[in-house]
Formats: sequence, C-alpha cells, structure tokens
Amino acid sequence: MCNPVARELIELAIRSASTAPSGAHKQPWQFVAVSDATLKAQMREAAEREERENYASRMSAEWLQALAPLGTDEHKAHITDAPWVVVAFKKPYDFAPRRRTTTSMRASGPRAACSSRRFIIWASSR
Repeated sequence: MCNPVARELIELAIRSASTAPSGAHKQPWQFVAVSDATLKAQMREAAEREERENYASRMSAEWLQALAPLGTDEHKAHITDAPWVVVAFKKPYDFAPRRRTTTSMRASGPRAACSSRRFIIWASSR
C-alpha cells in the first residue's frame, strides 16, 4: 500500500492538468479523483476484466511482444494500491444558453489518448 497523499496535492495536480494546451484553448476534459477503497476495487475489477480480454484476443502478437519487456499483464493492483485514482473524461461538448457547443476543434487531449473517451492517471507515491 502507498503512503497517503493529501487531497490538496491531488487538487493542485488536477488544476495544473486542467490548463494543458488544447485546440482553441477549450480544455475538453473533466477530472474525477477517487480515494474510496470500494470504488477503486470496482474500477480494478472492470479494468482487469477488459485487460484479460485484451491480452487473450484483442492484442496482436506484435503488440504483445512489444509489451513483454515491460512486464505488464492483466493484473492491475496499482489501482487499489494507489491512494488516489484520477480519471480524465473527454468532454465532447458543453452547454451554452439554449444551445450545445463543441469543446474541441479536433481530436486532441484524452480522445487522442484513448478511443473509449476516457483514460486513467494513476496517482501513486511509489
């Protein structure tokens, strides 16, 4: 288990990440910080279920070979070991009075990183 990390530090990291460059400076993402052990366990179960499928049938032999030196597998203990998990969600649009507006000019930010429209940043003190 990792050492505790103060909520204030997580909030500072999120504020910093929120200012990352993006198309038209729209920052089309939102962050959620999770410290609840039960919720992190549910997140780990879901991630491991997806990764089992990835390793078993979605990843090509070439991709598996590229991952081999890293020693990664479907086990994601870091999700429950980390004191915080910060999830960044793509925000494809925003609401203005009486209309929906786009938040990005092109595929940038989280969408470019993950086609599922979200990705996970692991906050860990290791």
